Amino acid sequence: MNRNTRDFFIAMILLSLFVFSQTVRGDVITVETVTSDKDRIYVAGNPDFYPIEYYDELDDAYKGVMPRLLSRISETMGVDFAYVSAGKTDKRVQLASNGQVELVSAVIKDGNHINDMDIAYSSVPIRYESDHGVIEVCFAFSSIATEAFKKSFEE
Repeated sequence: MNRNTRDFFIAMILLSLFVFSQTVRGDVITVETVTSDKDRIYVAGNPDFYPIEYYDELDDAYKGVMPRLLSRISETMGVDFAYVSAGKTDKRVQLASNGQVELVSAVIKDGNHINDMDIAYSSVPIRYESDHGVIEVCFAFSSIATEAFKKSFEE
């Protein structure tokens, strides 16, 4: 087994343990517009990246690995995450560029479609095997994310 395959399996096992090990009670919601709330972090989601993250029209909510991770992080940090302008259209570039969200979800590291944003990748990528090979997916911080939030999110 080569090193990349081994690392991928280890990452997937750790991710599975992290995501599926306990009941989650964090608050991850969907909002239409941004309002000020010091204990709420606004998120731009990827509506079409199943199973990593996708928008479910029937439930009017994002689902997948990334929303589950946000629920766990919410429980740990004591803040709520709210998806802004949820729907079938990918608005991550627009929302991050306009300073409407602090966090951008399901970002493919070094993805060409995201280069237009002023973002900083989180330090913990999720390795995902697709038809195009292994890709790294992570959260990213927009230019309005505070250093305190970035630090606590990464811990």
